[in-house]
Amino acid sequence: EMSLNVLAYNLKRVMKIIGTVSLLEALTA
Repeated sequence: EMSLNVLAYNLKRVMKIIGTVSLLEALTA
């Protein structure tokens, strides 16, 4: 159960980072 929470947390972090990067790319494109 604990590992599942950690996995979900890491996944949210990664998705937020990817979203930020693609947003920056869209703004600078």
